[in-house]
Amino acid sequence: MNSSHRIITIASLALMVFGLTLASPVMAAGITAKALLPKATAKAKKWQPDAALVHLGTEGAEPDGTVSAGPMSAGWDFTFVSPKTRKKILVMVNPDGEVLQMDSNYFKDKAVGEFTMDSNKAMAAAVKNGLKTNNFGMKMRLEENQGRAEWRMLDDKFFYNVDANSGKVRKEKTID
Repeated sequence: MNSSHRIITIASLALMVFGLTLASPVMAAGITAKALLPKATAKAKKWQPDAALVHLGTEGAEPDGTVSAGPMSAGWDFTFVSPKTRKKILVMVNPDGEVLQMDSNYFKDKAVGEFTMDSNKAMAAAVKNGLKTNNFGMKMRLEENQGRAEWRMLDDKFFYNVDANSGKVRKEKTID
């Protein structure tokens, strides 16, 4: 094979690989919690019209505060309570938009309420204040804390609590 033919073959191969990566769901942009909240809320409202969000979280947040699409993706978990029935459900939504619902015994009952800051902005605020991310999945959660919606992330030394409306960060030392 001559060198000009090899260059064309390498260029063709590179173009093909580039095209495949653009089409690959693994390369898709990450999905924030608020992007999937409407699907979860719709499912919860079908369950009970008075359903209110009490918790949302993931075990697999990327360092940018999203979950990535793909065959091994984590997705977001949303827990809702029905004040009327005092029952709770867990609604899991994966990045592809597939929804799964099951009963929940989650320990909190207070609704999160309105919040403006999405998961990616909360993670960015925590990183700016010292959070050390990793590449194998971060835990993130949003709950009501003392009357406000608050994101919480953890690294090896600190909890980072980010007010989900003001963006104010509170850092707490973990127990050794």
